[in-house]
Amino acid sequence: PVHSAAGMIVNFTLTGIAGGSGEYIYTWYEGTTKQIGSRTTFGRSFSPGTYTMTAKVEDVHISDFHQEASVTIHVYEALNTPLLAVNRTPTTTTETVSFTTGGI
Repeated sequence: PVHSAAGMIVNFTLTGIAGGSGEYIYTWYEGTTKQIGSRTTFGRSFSPGTYTMTAKVEDVHISDFHQEASVTIHVYEALNTPLLAVNRTPTTTTETVSFTTGGI
């Protein structure tokens, strides 16, 4: 499976395509929904959730001659930017600095 954060572009690439007439049609699906794109590469961003992307390769000249490959993508909420506060006491030989984070 692939892991990503919401809003990040996930790129997919088909390789190792061979056989048949050598002329192919490429179709990408998210679940059963056809996506825009007809090349060996495809990229898009996702909202949080779990998705299955499938690439279908069909031979142009041989009917019903195709292969598919799928991958599962787990998409998580984007990581919040943490807040960092620094409290510093006067400089002494026993100087104390404390850090506080939040917003994570």
